[in-house]
Amino acid sequence: MKLGLSFALFMSMFQGPQLARPADRFVSVNGLRIHYLDWGAEGKPPLIMLHGIGRVAHTFDHIAPHFTGKYQVMAIDMRGHGDSGWDPKGAYLVEDYTRDIEAFAEQLHLRNIVIWGNSTGGRVAQVFAGLHPELVTAVISEDVGPERPREIADGFTSRVKREDETGWASEEELFANLKAGNSRTPDEILRAYAHYGSKPRVDGRIVWKRDPSFPPNCGGSSGKSRLPSFIYWAAEARSFRLKLRKT
Repeated sequence: MKLGLSFALFMSMFQGPQLARPADRFVSVNGLRIHYLDWGAEGKPPLIMLHGIGRVAHTFDHIAPHFTGKYQVMAIDMRGHGDSGWDPKGAYLVEDYTRDIEAFAEQLHLRNIVIWGNSTGGRVAQVFAGLHPELVTAVISEDVGPERPREIADGFTSRVKREDETGWASEEELFANLKAGNSRTPDEILRAYAHYGSKPRVDGRIVWKRDPSFPPNCGGSSGKSRLPSFIYWAAEARSFRLKLRKT
């Protein structure tokens, strides 16, 4: 199971011995209780961090503290993930996530936003910035392009079904599974993901904190944006061809 953390791994090389811990906060948007991590520094420009499908806000624990000197850093558990609510209608398209970020920004009165997304979070960041250029100053889109190839969507759907059916005997077994597929990622990053991203099932087996009803395709193209953008694709990620469209 690849985490797509190549850029995160690069940034972790600059990690100091002590990192600030975030506060757990909640907001209600679009009828769902959304959990987010807040590293403080109110009054500074907001930096919103969005994880990929099947991941959680704590994915950014080792990176976020490096930016608190200049930004109010907030990492969101997107709907259906982590400690955020599950949508009763299974609404998990990019457009649904984007509406949550719109409501989040409005409720917290955020402006001059830097928005950083990994994988599907990167697609949400692109769409949000395209729709609201007046709110966003820069976009970081990591390990994702404007389109999601069908083969990747189908592979994810199969993996979600398999993992939710079998689970793991313990958090340690889950960590070992993650390590087998991500040998270059530091143990502390994988252990944090295993700890914060999982929960015990009724029968005691460990499963991911996510709604299993994710759709096979998480939305359409990311639209247009004229904002400063940084799009990072991991060198070892699966290669695929895209038809470039003139915008």
